[in-house]
Amino acid sequence: EKQLFHVDVISRDRHYPILPEADIYFGSIMDCNKEYFRVIAQNNPDKKFRFGGYIGQEDFWNVFKECFNVTYHISIEAVCIALDLQYQYGTDYSLFKGTKCIPRLTLSNGCTNHCRFCTIPDEIIEIEPKYIEQQIESMRDLDFELVYINDKTFGQANNYSLLSYYYYFIKEWNPKFRGFTVQTTCYQIAKFWGQDVNLKDLGIVNVEIGIESYNNNILKKYNKPQNIGTIDMALNILKNTGVNIIPNIIIGLPGENLYTYSNTLKWLDDNKQDFLMLNVTNFVSYIGNEASNIVETKAEDFNEAVCKRSYHKEKEAIVVEVVTDLLFDIGMEIIEATKSRTV
Repeated sequence: EKQLFHVDVISRDRHYPILPEADIYFGSIMDCNKEYFRVIAQNNPDKKFRFGGYIGQEDFWNVFKECFNVTYHISIEAVCIALDLQYQYGTDYSLFKGTKCIPRLTLSNGCTNHCRFCTIPDEIIEIEPKYIEQQIESMRDLDFELVYINDKTFGQANNYSLLSYYYYFIKEWNPKFRGFTVQTTCYQIAKFWGQDVNLKDLGIVNVEIGIESYNNNILKKYNKPQNIGTIDMALNILKNTGVNIIPNIIIGLPGENLYTYSNTLKWLDDNKQDFLMLNVTNFVSYIGNEASNIVETKAEDFNEAVCKRSYHKEKEAIVVEVVTDLLFDIGMEIIEATKSRTV
């Protein structure tokens, strides 16, 4: 029997939180919640916790090194093996019935772009239609208006063309459904345009576009399949398509400086009226990506929530801090403009 336990506020009191009785407690660990889960585990030493999630094993054990009641699992399949349970592919949102959310739908795994800062496997594996439909069926009891397509680069897998079918399938039982949010590259947008593919016809309303940096030398250094010309072309294509545009920017890439950041900031400021919002990612040199060879890292450098890195020189750290604040200001300006358009 499964039960969802929701913690609203984390207290440092050693008696908090009082957990309901259970044989095992599961949790998904991210940079934004790892300290909360550490407190929960330490305050309940007589209970058993099995955690996975989205931080590396080295960072995980740096956080939970004194929590001897915690076991780490790299995947759900690994949990099933450890507990002698049969693994069944698919999603199960039964614990979240009625929850307002943006569920994820995976059409494929992998990406063939080979960006140096990425750890995604470079083989595209399409999800079988029956498993895609299982994911959709599991969303029926959720309260949502958008679905996020989980593919790393939407359009690389051939089954992207099925999205219009899935749009109408969901719309039949969820009249509030407005469409899909996808993430993709500028090159893929140009490719769609060349193939006369209309994203709106697929049910897409929001497009996250991987800009990262508006500098040819930085894009080349990190093997991004684009240059500033491709970026400008993709932006114009998306504007003419009529979808909402969400640029993704990476802060803290080794090699960036005040000059290169200024180019990116100017591009964002010049085009901010065309954006729905702004996504900013803090660079992390994860073990397994090619960028991990560029700089020497320490354990604290794997925290996405912290801008300061051990390999930053004093001026670099100041520049990153200033640019982060400027990106936040531009992002908030975009959000306020979006709100005013939707009121």
